[in-house]
This record gives sequence, structure tokens and C-alpha cells, in this order.
Amino acid sequence: MDFNKSWYDNISIEDGILDIPYEQIGIERTRIGFGKFGIVYKTTCNLFGDVAVKEFYINDQEYTENFINEVRIHNLTRHKRIIQFYGISRNVEKNLYYIVMEYANHGTLRDFLSKKNSMDLKERIRIATQISEGLSYLHNKLNVSHQDLHTKNILVKNGNIKISDFGKSKCFKHLNNKSSNKIFNNSSFTLYKMSDVHSLGVVLLELSNYRKTLHKEQPTSKICLKKDRLEIREKSRFVSNFKLKPLEPVYLSADKKSYVNAHDF
Repeated sequence: MDFNKSWYDNISIEDGILDIPYEQIGIERTRIGFGKFGIVYKTTCNLFGDVAVKEFYINDQEYTENFINEVRIHNLTRHKRIIQFYGISRNVEKNLYYIVMEYANHGTLRDFLSKKNSMDLKERIRIATQISEGLSYLHNKLNVSHQDLHTKNILVKNGNIKISDFGKSKCFKHLNNKSSNKIFNNSSFTLYKMSDVHSLGVVLLELSNYRKTLHKEQPTSKICLKKDRLEIREKSRFVSNFKLKPLEPVYLSADKKSYVNAHDF
């Protein structure tokens, strides 16, 4: 990629990404999230109705590379558990660039849980299954490691899960290339997948053991998380003294379509 004034046009043409004219994006915007590289707003688009747009101010190569990486990973995804990607846009005068995405009306999973007075086991299993479906798709179909999976980057639309924010994600699609260093690449991807699986465990812990005050009182949150980590550490030491047999896939639904495989750990 030649980082010059035409880089935006290059990714739009080379990757077949829709370039949405900036004039079609609404002026009235509500801030709904933010990260290291961009701010997320709810607004409207003439082509898609209500949308979420992630705004980037790009003034150097690092920001350019991050925008390109996130856009290209978004463009790979085609799954009901991943937030839908519509296209890109830009405000040339202000040097602002946008990723235009599906809007999730129930916000983040963390906010969704904090507003729930109660949630039965069946509902928690349904949500856990949907998160696992999305992560399994990224790992097994796209060779993508999310690298920043937590309840603020998992969105909820009409009660259903949508994994989002690929700002830190890595794509290992070259693993399918026979000429590449297969051992090194597979080992690297396995480590990144293990990181995602660890993050999934933290998400499931929050889902299964959430408290109404957990996300409202920061000191309480820190104490709870510290206790959870100590408990997990002690259990890990206890289990490490035993020789365990290879694990079979753990199915999260009766139809055996969604599962977490032991090899992912």
C-alpha cells in the first residue's frame, strides 16, 4: 500500500468497499462509544437508515494503517453474530474518515446486563452461545483474532449478540498459503486464539455472575474482579496437580451446532 493521498481510493476500489458520500450521513449525531483511534456516533444515512459511524481523525501513518486494517476485517465478515459493515466515508476538509456500520439499539452487552434486574439461566446460555458462534466464525472461517473482546465491544440488537470493534484485530488469512512458514504462522495464530478464548472466559464470568451494582460502583467492580481472579488462580493450581484426559467438545446448545472445542484452549 502506497501511503499517499490516494490510499482511501485504493482500499475502496481494490477491496470493493462502498464509498458513501459524506453528504448522505446525517449531521445530528449522538456519541455512543469511543476508543484509542476513534469515536462512535449514532446517526442516520440515506441508504441504510439508523447507523453507527466510527470517526477517525487521520494525520499519520499509524492511524492510516489502523483504519485500513479495521475496514478490511469488517469487509471480510458475513455473519449474523458480527456487526454488519456498510461502507466507508470521509470529510476531506476536516481530514475525518468514517466506518459506517449497523446500529445496535440495545447498546453494549455491559449496559444491557446492568439494566437487567434478573436473567434466567436459559437466557444467559442463549447469549453465551451467540457470543461463541461469533468468535468461532472469526477463528475458524476467517482466521481472525479479535484481540479486544469484552462486554463493551459486544453489542446487542433486538436482544441478539453482535461482536464489534476490530481496531486491534489481526487477520491470519495467509495461513492458507502453502508457501508461508506454516509452523510459525499456526503457532502465532494459536496464541492469539488462546488470548481470545481467555477473554471469552472473562465475558462468560461477567455474564454468569453479574451484579446490578457491578458497573455502577467502580471500587466494588475492582474488588469483585480481584476476588474472581484469585479464585480462578487457586482453582488453576489445584487442577494442575492432576493428569487430565483430552476434553471432548462442550456443546452449548441441544442441536450440537455451537460448541467450544478443547483444542481452542
